[in-house]
Amino acid sequence: MKEEQSSGAQATAPAILVNEAFSAGPSPSFTQDDIRAYDVQNTTTYYGRAGHVLLFGGRFRSDRMAAFDASNFGGTFEFGSLSQFAASAPLIFRVNRGDPNIGFSTHRASGFVQDEIRARPQLTLTFGLRYDWQSTTTDRNNLAPRFWVCLRSEKAKDRLTRRRGDLLR
Repeated sequence: MKEEQSSGAQATAPAILVNEAFSAGPSPSFTQDDIRAYDVQNTTTYYGRAGHVLLFGGRFRSDRMAAFDASNFGGTFEFGSLSQFAASAPLIFRVNRGDPNIGFSTHRASGFVQDEIRARPQLTLTFGLRYDWQSTTTDRNNLAPRFWVCLRSEKAKDRLTRRRGDLLR
């Protein structure tokens, strides 16, 4: 996936702002964003013997963000009144300087395995394990066991009760 956004244009001269009267000159806003994302995922289901269904899978996502913000690089003269503007006496001149570029990447990965066991026609038990990782954190203890119980009433075949337990950190 690729996404690009931009706003404004590079200022060639300072902007002028006269409080409670008018503003003139080029727009001080000039930004560009470039986002590229790559996502790969897969899930596999294996139908085993004795009512077991084994699922496992994983996902990897990488995002690259590049931002450019040269807003107010041409500067802005701000005047308190029309008379100060006529006298060429600004209150303040604001200008941004420096490197307008910034870029960074983030990566995420996850994987899981689960075993679904049909113990009886009315009872299904599921045990699983999931792992999540992000490049922006230092925590690597991200293993989470999962447990589900699904119970179907013998009298009311259309009624299903589900209970779930997760150990999240």
